[in-house]
Amino acid sequence: MSFLAEEGDDFFMQWMCGKNIAHGGAKGFWHDGEIVFYDETSDGQEFYRYDLQYVMPIHFRLEYDHQNGMVIHLTLTALDRVYNRLFHTENFYGYFFEYAKPKEKPKPMPKEEPDILEIYYTDEKGNRVERSNFEVNTFIYLNVKGVDIVGKTGDLNIEDEDFDFEYEGNRLTNDILQDYTFKSNYDNIKLKILEAKKQ
Repeated sequence: MSFLAEEGDDFFMQWMCGKNIAHGGAKGFWHDGEIVFYDETSDGQEFYRYDLQYVMPIHFRLEYDHQNGMVIHLTLTALDRVYNRLFHTENFYGYFFEYAKPKEKPKPMPKEEPDILEIYYTDEKGNRVERSNFEVNTFIYLNVKGVDIVGKTGDLNIEDEDFDFEYEGNRLTNDILQDYTFKSNYDNIKLKILEAKKQ
């Protein structure tokens, strides 16, 4: 059935979803009642009547209608129904209603940037070297010191206009060591210095 919402109609929602005192594990409870339809054209004469026993609402929807305002749509079921002096009965044990919690969409985990304290270069003897002293086809070590970076992964940008770099036999794209996983809080990364490709 559908009807215009009025004050106090929240009863129907409580009826359907409220705690059943007699049966603690169930939602909703039974009522006896009647549904009567009147003819507006004949001074309110009754023309349909349903007598209901053990009635339970099984669907409730409240929506806005641009012509009539708020409209309630209610679906009821009844164990016993009397209509036009005919008796009907339904065999069932009961309905149970539970609130369904909406599933939260998993939030993407932000890529955590390692906490880097210092980056510098050394030669194969462990002496610090500046970029101005780089020589093509020699090896250097990129030294990275950090805090709690063991196992973390990040991109190391070692961009240099004059040189390119090779790591484990692969030329770095745009001088970026991508997805490097730190083995300790003080990693020594061996790189080969290459002549920069001409643009």
